[in-house]
Amino acid sequence: MNILRRLGLSLAALLFSLSIPVLALLVSIYFTIDQPQTIKQTIAASGIYNVVTQDILAQQADPTLSIPMNDPGVQHAFEQALPPTFLQNSSEQVIDGMYAWVHGTALSPAFSINLAPVKRTFADNIATYVQQKLDTLPTCTQQIVLPASLDGVLALTCMPRGASSATISGATRQEIINSKLLAENNTIDGTSLKDEQGRPIADRLSFIPQMHQYYLASLYVLPVLILLCGAAIIYWSTSKRAGVKRIAWLLITTGITSMILAALQVWLLHAGVGLLGTPISGPPALQDKVLFILDALATLVRTWWFSFGAGYLLAGIVILIILRLNRPKPTLTMGGDHKSNDVPIDSIPINK
Repeated sequence: MNILRRLGLSLAALLFSLSIPVLALLVSIYFTIDQPQTIKQTIAASGIYNVVTQDILAQQADPTLSIPMNDPGVQHAFEQALPPTFLQNSSEQVIDGMYAWVHGTALSPAFSINLAPVKRTFADNIATYVQQKLDTLPTCTQQIVLPASLDGVLALTCMPRGASSATISGATRQEIINSKLLAENNTIDGTSLKDEQGRPIADRLSFIPQMHQYYLASLYVLPVLILLCGAAIIYWSTSKRAGVKRIAWLLITTGITSMILAALQVWLLHAGVGLLGTPISGPPALQDKVLFILDALATLVRTWWFSFGAGYLLAGIVILIILRLNRPKPTLTMGGDHKSNDVPIDSIPINK
C-alpha cells in the first residue's frame, strides 16, 4: 500500500469517526428543540410562570413612575393583573414568532403582546387598594396638601380634610394609566426588543436564520459524507473484508464515546452553571426554574444522543458477528502456487 493510499485511508477513517457522533448530536438537538412545542411544554412544566411576575415587578421599579413597587399592596395588585396564564400565552406567542423567524417563514419575529388590559387591571386594583386604605384613616386635624403621586398617597397617615377617598383613588388610577409602566406604548412586539445601542434584536441577530439553514443542510450533508468515507475505507483497505471490519470498530469506538459524552452532558451543564452562573439574573426562585428548563432540555438531548451511540455500538458488533460467521474457509496448498497438487489415487499406475 503506497503512501497516498495510506494517507487517504487515514483521512477517510478520521472523517468517518468524527462525522457519525456529530451527526448523532445534531439530530438529537433537532428532535429536541427544533420544534416550538417541546420548548413550550418544558417551560410550562418548570413552573416559571408562577415566579416570573416578581422579577417583572422588580424591573418596573423606576423612580420616575412614583409607584412604590416594594409596597405589599402594590405587589399583590400587580400579581393579580399579571397572572401566570397571561404570561404563558404571551411567552408562547413570542416563541412561535421567534421560531417562524428562525425557520425563515417570517422576515422578523412576528408577535404582538397588548399590555393595555394588564395596565388597566393593575390601575383598577391600585385604585381599590388606595380607597380601602384611605377609608381606614382618621381625618387630619390640620390642613395638609393633598399628595400628587401614588407613593405620597400611600404614605398618608390621615385623611385630608375635604378630600374624598374615591377622588384620590381615581386620580391614582389615572396616574398609572398615563405612566410608562410595562411598556411606553402598551405593546411589545419584535421591533420593540432592542439592545443597549437601541438596535432591534432581529437586526443584531440577523445571522441566526442563516445559521439555522446551514444547520439543516448539515443534516443531509453529513450522512452523504459518512457514506463516502465508508466507501473510501473499504476501497483503500487491503481487502473489502478488512475495510468493513475497520468500519465496524470505528462504529464501536465512536458509539461508546457518544454514550459517555451523553451520560456526562447534564453533569457538564451543572458544572458550567456552577462556574459561570445561570444565563439570567434574578431572584433565586427564578434562577432555579431556568436551571430546571436547561436540565430538562439537556436530558432530552442526552436521551437521543445516548440512543444513537448505543445504535452505533450495536451496529458495529453485528457487523463483526456477521464477518466472523462468514469467514473464508482455508484451502490446503502445497508450495507457493496456492493450488492443490492432490492426485486421485485411482489415476496412479501400479507396476506389476
